[in-house]
Amino acid sequence: MLQLATAMPPLRKLGNVRGMVLQSEIYTDSGRKRAYLKLLPTEEIAKEALCWALARTLGLPIPQAFYVVLYRGDVEGFPDIAERLPGNPEVLAFGLEEAGILHDRIENRRAVESRLDSWDQALACGVFDEWIVNGDRIPNNLLFAGRNNFVLIDHDDALPSYASTNTHSISNVLKKLSEGKTEFVRYSLLRDAEEFLNDIQHVDFQKILQAVLHENVLDIDRSFFSKHIEFLRQRSKILPKIVSMGLLSRLTGLMLDDGIEEEKERYR
Repeated sequence: MLQLATAMPPLRKLGNVRGMVLQSEIYTDSGRKRAYLKLLPTEEIAKEALCWALARTLGLPIPQAFYVVLYRGDVEGFPDIAERLPGNPEVLAFGLEEAGILHDRIENRRAVESRLDSWDQALACGVFDEWIVNGDRIPNNLLFAGRNNFVLIDHDDALPSYASTNTHSISNVLKKLSEGKTEFVRYSLLRDAEEFLNDIQHVDFQKILQAVLHENVLDIDRSFFSKHIEFLRQRSKILPKIVSMGLLSRLTGLMLDDGIEEEKERYR
């Protein structure tokens, strides 16, 4: 379940990304914890929560998440970003427990990519990103946890408005896993992806909603999730074909990438 917490000052400002990133202690039902907080528009918080619940349900490594209530006076520079937080009157943040992300952020893309073949959940991560249309995993949103393991964070660019249910080849993890591989290896990857694809097609969205809806967070209701859930239902039906094309066809992938850029332009 995505839990409710309260931020405790002092709040350390780390940067501005579509809102504001903070670090602080939070008070939860299980006591004090340290967390990274993202002040975002309410709709963006809901999207982060949905992607978190899906990743958790599918067994992907992602830290415990929280809806975190902040007080305006505790946030330095809050008036400067308030207008960028529509629909967030209660000053709600999306938080990830710090204990789950105390790992190395490897800024060098090649250094991340060189470890993917040894990570046993790389293929699942790539398929997941195809499902949620997330092309922003490497290197910024994949933390190295040592011993060829990674932790997923941040889904700012997932479920973009430009995406259609048949948008292809968006996952840079899948692209890297198949890059330079023989046809035999590519087909082996596709075969290995079948179990995870089956798990996606059997996701219980009622349980997902139970995980992200909180009786004390009234500003985020079912309406924030319904559009994305319907999109994911429809996309899951053709996801095997999308993954197949992403793994097996370099040329098709390049052509589809151009198509994605055209779609983006129409929404700018």
